[in-house]
Amino acid sequence: MGDWRLRTFVAPLGLAFLVGLALACASATSTPEARVAAAGAGPHADLESRAFVLVNAHRRGLGLASLVSDSDLAERARGHSTWMAGRGELDHSGFEQRYATSTKGFPAARFAENLGLAIGTEQSPADSTVARWLAEAAHRKNAEGPYDRTGVGVARSEEGVFYFTQLFLGVESTKARP
Repeated sequence: MGDWRLRTFVAPLGLAFLVGLALACASATSTPEARVAAAGAGPHADLESRAFVLVNAHRRGLGLASLVSDSDLAERARGHSTWMAGRGELDHSGFEQRYATSTKGFPAARFAENLGLAIGTEQSPADSTVARWLAEAAHRKNAEGPYDRTGVGVARSEEGVFYFTQLFLGVESTKARP
């Protein structure tokens, strides 16, 4: 049967451990950026959220405002990443269509996109992708640009390559998305 004194001591200890573990996990995503980025994300939510958080950390380090995660932009980014993963190459094809659908209803909207890929065997595909973006002038300009919304989408090819798309949207108005 076992000693009742041991069970009386171990049960509360186990519960305390589980509560502590839950709190530790919650604090890992307690930043507003991480919570927003994870909400409604696709099958690679961890990579999407990580890229989002890294770009915002870079912006804050420069004294720039953080970007807000936009689920419509993320869905478009995910769709484009899926298309690239199916083709097996980075490709800006369809940019004009993504621009038109993303800026509809926003006067004087600015729009940009960053594309990247990471081999599935890389220890941190999001970290390496964002590092490459920030090391290259045109991609860094997008990440640091006059934008206030973003969406990140990630897809994985059959070969295990992760394709990243980050869309940036800047609007002059506070008009709500239609």
